[in-house]
Amino acid sequence: MTTELDKRIKWQSRRGLWELDAILVPFSESCLDEIDRNNKEMLLDLLKNEDVDLMDWIVTGINQPEHYTEIIDLLRTKHLEDNE
Repeated sequence: MTTELDKRIKWQSRRGLWELDAILVPFSESCLDEIDRNNKEMLLDLLKNEDVDLMDWIVTGINQPEHYTEIIDLLRTKHLEDNE
């Protein structure tokens, strides 16, 4: 069942920046059922940040805020699994 929170995450995952879309869109389409509400809320909070910051944090790991570590690690893990 798709919740309102899931819909918001899916909408916010479409960034228009190819590198982020390649990570965020597949994650939001296939992994939301696997994560708990706290991680969903953290993901939605993460998605409120600017694309340039998300690129640094998710793609390169530069200056990643500690409170986003769990969800960013999950994003990276799922992305790597999907691309093996």
